[in-house]
This record gives sequence, C-alpha cells and structure tokens, in this order.
Amino acid sequence: MAKVTKKKRVSTSYRADAYKTSDDEKDAFSILEFCSRHGLSSGLYYILKRKGLGPREFRVQSRILISKEAASDWRRARELESETA
Repeated sequence: MAKVTKKKRVSTSYRADAYKTSDDEKDAFSILEFCSRHGLSSGLYYILKRKGLGPREFRVQSRILISKEAASDWRRARELESETA
C-alpha cells in the first residue's frame, strides 16, 4: 500500500515565481547573475574589478547591480582588448 503524505499548501495570493523574470527581460543583474551569464567565477570577477576591468556598477540601497548596457559595454571592451592583443 502506498504511503500518503500531505502536500504543503502554497498560498495563491503570493508566489515568488510570479515575480521571477527571465534574464533576457531583466534590465540589471546582481554580481552573481552577471558572473553566471558570462561564465565567470565570482573570484575572477573581483580580480578583474581590482584591475579596473570590471563592468560599471550601481547601487540600490545595499545591492550592487550591473545594468544590461554596462554588461554589453564590458563585453565589447573585452572583445576589443583581445583583438588588439
């Protein structure tokens, strides 16, 4: 005989999933999201940042974010840098 377990009821008035957007719809990324999208470890991100090679950042209260435009500019700069090397 199969064991029956109770399922936890999720309130329909609030679901965290309703507020999630795909990365393509986001206008700004956290440092971890940026690293994930660009295949970087967070350690490499901070090394690049210390060398002045990181993307532009902005703050919203205590959060550090990277805009979609800053990420694009950062990629373009890295591409140009590798072409001239």
